Amino acid sequence: MGCRSILTRPTDEAGRGGPTVSDRTAICFDLDETLLFTQRSADGIVRDALAAHCETVTDAMVEALTSELLAALDAADDESATDRVSAALDQTEGDGSARAGSSPASVDPDSLLATLRSEVLAATTVSDAARESLATLAADEGCIICLLTDGHHDWQREKLAHHDLEQYFTHVVTTADAGGTKQSGAPYDYLRETVAAAEYVMIGDDYAADVEAARAAGFVPIHYEETDGPDFFATLQAML
Repeated sequence: MGCRSILTRPTDEAGRGGPTVSDRTAICFDLDETLLFTQRSADGIVRDALAAHCETVTDAMVEALTSELLAALDAADDESATDRVSAALDQTEGDGSARAGSSPASVDPDSLLATLRSEVLAATTVSDAARESLATLAADEGCIICLLTDGHHDWQREKLAHHDLEQYFTHVVTTADAGGTKQSGAPYDYLRETVAAAEYVMIGDDYAADVEAARAAGFVPIHYEETDGPDFFATLQAML
């Protein structure tokens, strides 16, 4: 596959520019555990977030809240995220002591969400090899760099901004944008309708979502595995 080609813009009989027809390659990346890596356990992140708001944080609280709180970050909108956190906190009443009252249910859900976002961002890193690869591909006029990720659009963009990665991506497509998860194929269809390219490549760590679903949608899948390490990105640049 070639990333280096020419972008053409045909004209109609009046000489006006028509729709862009691209001979470029759309290089699509997953975000979490492909470009961003979490250096701490999920329950450790949630425990520290809760500790900022509760005088007492028990193992039972952490176990009960971890999956729900982290899932709330990818809710469809801020109101849904707040409602989800509020419901989770209500279910833990009696499991701890909140600074504003006698239980986690007394914690302000929006404040907890803000703290949780900060904890998650602080726990994630981007390798130098991944950053260099993105910079190289983004500078290549034959490439269109896209992000395809399951999750909330604003939250995913916040992650990109925190790590100064926004500059490399011309398109960001999330579950909410496409109306379905990657496994459903919706983000792949959405991107093909939105971005004109001769070829589409998907790079990600989830075999079902980033490889099988991508292949079914006509993308060229490249599977990233954690054991690949920084060498993966050097190989990627050579391939593209």
